[in-house]
Amino acid sequence: GMRDPRMPPQPAPEPEEGQKAVWVFVTPVQPEPPSQFGPMAQQQVASKIRERLEKGDGVMLILSPSFMMFGGGGTEFDDLLKEFGLDAQLDRMIFTEVTDANRQKRAIAQYTTNRWPDAHPIGKAVQGMPAAFMQASPLLLPSEEKQKELGVDVWPLVTIEEERQWAATDFMRREEAPKYDESTAKDQFVIAAAAEKDGQRLIVTTDRLWATNQIAMFGETVIPFGRVIMFPGNAEFFVNSTYWLAGIDEMIAASARRQDIRRVDAMDRKTEWGVQIGLIVGMPLLVLVAGLGVWMTRRT
Repeated sequence: GMRDPRMPPQPAPEPEEGQKAVWVFVTPVQPEPPSQFGPMAQQQVASKIRERLEKGDGVMLILSPSFMMFGGGGTEFDDLLKEFGLDAQLDRMIFTEVTDANRQKRAIAQYTTNRWPDAHPIGKAVQGMPAAFMQASPLLLPSEEKQKELGVDVWPLVTIEEERQWAATDFMRREEAPKYDESTAKDQFVIAAAAEKDGQRLIVTTDRLWATNQIAMFGETVIPFGRVIMFPGNAEFFVNSTYWLAGIDEMIAASARRQDIRRVDAMDRKTEWGVQIGLIVGMPLLVLVAGLGVWMTRRT
């Protein structure tokens, strides 16, 4: 990331000989001036990341939608991601259309999920745990054929599944909020993925806020429009991701907190809707039928 100008320059950390390290790069906040993190700085960071990957270190890239808007295009990172078959669409942001208390349509860029893809150990370890994400871009993954061609394995780690969600390209416009766009709408967006190629391990996320203390360390995270998350699983997700990047997969395990919280496995939207209808409508009907049965029995 960018150095705090109030602090004197510090030497870059260097792992000891034979020591495996995990490098985390976080997209800078909007630079002032914009050239502060321009193409040359991007190239230096991308070159350092390639160097550490080739030496066997793990790398986590925490990117954000504003990166391309203020960072000069991000071409160096695009090339790096393409080597793993990934495409971060940082020129757009995922929004969900919701209806507020006044029946007005609003576009929000905050998401909650407890539906973790379970094809990777990181996702398996946090199954059922709620988490909060916000201001993310779509992350496109390669097909199985493309993975074979590149010699890479890719797994989705975080997916966003909301009703009426889309990827807006006009999110930087200040005069009005983004409007729902059917042409860029999807039932599911990937915003984090893990990739491995020739022993090199990389994790990419397109939300720069998910691992900050404001979200990961709060006992209660309140998301607009009535969404509340108690003790979000963001911290567990970060720790398990670090274990995998460090090559100590045996440390990835379901935490005691996850086992204590989870009561029902994650359900898809249709199943969740069916359960809600069953509880709201089915239970009262069942009580009514039982009551009628008792009444009729007593009459006879």
